Amino acid sequence: MTEGRIPPHSEEAEKGLLGAILQESTKILDLCIEYKLNVDAFYIPAHRHVFAAMGTLLARNQPVDVLTVSDHLKKSGKLEQVGGGVYLDRLIDDTPTVAHCEHYIAMLREAWLRRKIVSASYEAAALAYECENPELLRSQLEMAFTTMHTNASKKTVASVWDKLQEAVEAGIEGRPQQIGINTGFPALDKMNPGGMRPGSIYWLSGKQKSGKTRLKRNITALLLGAGRRVSSCIQEGTMEDEIEGLASILINASMGQMMLGVSRNGRDNLPRAKRMIVESNLFRCADTIEVKTTVEFRSWARRQVSKFGAEIIMLDYLQRIMVPDPGKKGMEEITSEKVSCIEQTAQELGVPMLVLSAINDAGDVRGSRYADYTGAAHWQLSRESETTKPPTHWVELKLWVKEARYAASDQEIPLRMNGVTGLIEHGRLTNGYPAREVGAEFACNDEFEPNPELAIA
Repeated sequence: MTEGRIPPHSEEAEKGLLGAILQESTKILDLCIEYKLNVDAFYIPAHRHVFAAMGTLLARNQPVDVLTVSDHLKKSGKLEQVGGGVYLDRLIDDTPTVAHCEHYIAMLREAWLRRKIVSASYEAAALAYECENPELLRSQLEMAFTTMHTNASKKTVASVWDKLQEAVEAGIEGRPQQIGINTGFPALDKMNPGGMRPGSIYWLSGKQKSGKTRLKRNITALLLGAGRRVSSCIQEGTMEDEIEGLASILINASMGQMMLGVSRNGRDNLPRAKRMIVESNLFRCADTIEVKTTVEFRSWARRQVSKFGAEIIMLDYLQRIMVPDPGKKGMEEITSEKVSCIEQTAQELGVPMLVLSAINDAGDVRGSRYADYTGAAHWQLSRESETTKPPTHWVELKLWVKEARYAASDQEIPLRMNGVTGLIEHGRLTNGYPAREVGAEFACNDEFEPNPELAIA
């Protein structure tokens, strides 16, 4: 930093933000995460200690308030360094309202960026006196200043190649590498080697009542059984519908029929389903009450990855989510804006996304006149039979892999669905009954145990 000059900062904004967090921790810390604010944004050492303590408590899923922050600082030997518990109380007293928290965050980000610019400028000046290749230095500094507003590492052709080559060599040596996440349906995963890749979009389209949501729930069940953390955003239906449908698949029995007293099948498996959906802490769900627009979806997705550690995000479905301030935009423009937001979010967060989209009888995406997307893969589901009445209740489905990145496209996968429970398996029906074929194996069996290394306490 410049000698004799105080680096850019705002003590009032730092105090105001910390005081706001102590009053409404969940809301304000979510905003800090959304704006990628970290300890470096605070200049005053005491404020850095306080914010670091808040972040530690948040990561442990513990409440963040004056008592918990004070206790954490005391245990770490830093309470006296920040001025004791009295100073934490004073932070609240000096923050009469939390309404200005976004303004405080903006002030901290601006001061933080200015400090980084000053520091980088002086480092650049020092390097310029000694460098032998000024053109290379210029290129390096240009990249450093371009990416200064983020802490993300910049991908290069060389870095990507090194990562791929490392995976290839490990596979050849007998240590298979899984770059992405498998759906759990062997035939589909065979056409999608390496799994659903980080930062890629996988579009699942189909007409109304074709089984898109149920297929998504089946994939969710298989991922939970594999110990994967899944976050699902529900735009059609409610969280209650989603959890009931997911549970019915896991226990292979109708929750609705049990509620009505019509059936007792699956009752013994309810504890296992609860362990997978609730107690393993591998599943998160939001509905339209929480997420309505693309902006809210992006913010929600960021929280899922940063706070919950989501490994895959699902959106059900595209048409229901709105764009802010649509004005007089046409349907194509609105759809393009949605798709762009979702793709950018996936790439930013580095997780795969499974996005459902409805199409009408003309083959167009309902309400948009857009049918195909440029996702990493595009799967289209159709309902081939309507056999949902007793005694079989089974329905034939067909999954058409229209676009596959690392395998042949335009292939069909036969599926069968239990119209009562929602369970989907590989295979066809014979006289209305499942043929003897191996289907997807769900983890809601006697051997199920959530992976303790992947579950978050």
